[in-house]
Amino acid sequence: MDKGISVYKVNLADSDFDKIIVNNYEIDSWYADNHGVVRLGLQWEKDKSTDEHKFTTWYRNADGEPMKALHTVIIGKSETFDVMGLNDDGSKAYVLSDRINNRESLWLYDIPNNKFEREVYSNPQYDLRGALINNEGELAGVFYYDDYLRQHYFSDADAKQTMLAKKLLAGMESSIVTSSRDKQRFIIEAESTSKLPTYFYVDLRTKKAGAWLSKYPLLNHEALAVPQNIKFKASDGMELNGYLTIPANIEKPPLVVFPHGGPHSRDYKYFDPFVQFLRLKDMPCCK
Repeated sequence: MDKGISVYKVNLADSDFDKIIVNNYEIDSWYADNHGVVRLGLQWEKDKSTDEHKFTTWYRNADGEPMKALHTVIIGKSETFDVMGLNDDGSKAYVLSDRINNRESLWLYDIPNNKFEREVYSNPQYDLRGALINNEGELAGVFYYDDYLRQHYFSDADAKQTMLAKKLLAGMESSIVTSSRDKQRFIIEAESTSKLPTYFYVDLRTKKAGAWLSKYPLLNHEALAVPQNIKFKASDGMELNGYLTIPANIEKPPLVVFPHGGPHSRDYKYFDPFVQFLRLKDMPCCK
């Protein structure tokens, strides 16, 4: 009997379900490699004796083999371990971890020898937040945030194509949503301090870009208040960064502090409908 969510292969033509993995491991979620073979499982559990939360990554070398526990993290005590993808033969994993750098960086992990092999990429200031996966299911790069989303591609060709596409939307903060297989056509989300978030269709063959879909069409003609970067020190001396949005022509208004969740979270400089709503009510907002 299954101990959790199992994996089925579904025929979309006749809606036939074929169970391909029986969950004997209490795994909570499953992931396939870029060949469609289920190779990874993730399990969350709480140790009732210690009240610790554990996160275990399960792995199997090939289709038909049993799953084996690869790595266990004790939340809040262990170094992080988050698999972003596998190499071609599945013997090595690309893992986000805060080991050594005290920031989330991408590492190559040797699965048979159960050890980290080398650092693949890190940013000297910001945690990496995830991986960029191309249309073939391959790991193409990573992304992180400063004020906005930043995408770093490992391939020079991918980086060049992305730069050419973004150049057609100069003056806007943009990020690739998806692309054609030949990387000549893109859907890009972009915005600026005066323009609302909009999806654009970009064609490098014609070197043209056009608005496709606005995320907030009813607000397209509204003037936007621009958030300003601020810095201040906490009581322990640590410097904190934030964003302050102030309505025009208002003296000494009440300030709304808009905190984010946590413990691993942050705000961004992107358009925020709640902040803009408060601004229309003549209320400045700090995030």
